[in-house]
Amino acid sequence: MTWSKEFEAGLRDIDCQHRTIVGHVELLEAAQRRREPPEVLAQIAQELVRFMQYHFDTEESAMRVYGYEGAEHRSAHLGMVNAVRRRLGEPSLDLSGLRLFLYNWLTDHVTLEDAKLVAHIAACREPMAELAKRLEVSAEVLDAVRGSCVG
Repeated sequence: MTWSKEFEAGLRDIDCQHRTIVGHVELLEAAQRRREPPEVLAQIAQELVRFMQYHFDTEESAMRVYGYEGAEHRSAHLGMVNAVRRRLGEPSLDLSGLRLFLYNWLTDHVTLEDAKLVAHIAACREPMAELAKRLEVSAEVLDAVRGSCVG
């Protein structure tokens, strides 16, 4: 699995976390290619699940802060973590199946659920962006207020 712009939702923090999830999958693939012992694969897999939970907690915190309902969004997070845990707990780890599952899930989730969340947050932040424009601040400050700055 490699990073793709399709995994970007439009908010820096969330996009960086999406990149980290993809990075963990790539690390798991590299460890399997090098025939690392099962303990190493398990360690990477545990961190992947832990980081996914952290990412979902971040999104769900943003939902609360910005008053976004998104019950199905939260449900999708729980389903994803459980599905990945189930796949990782299987006796023989099918990384190609896991990779395809994660790719499809991330692509669908980002383009459908995360896109709605990001649009909601952007609408909530727009008054500050309008104020920043009126105050004639730099493009970097305007991007930072919107949460879309890079790096």
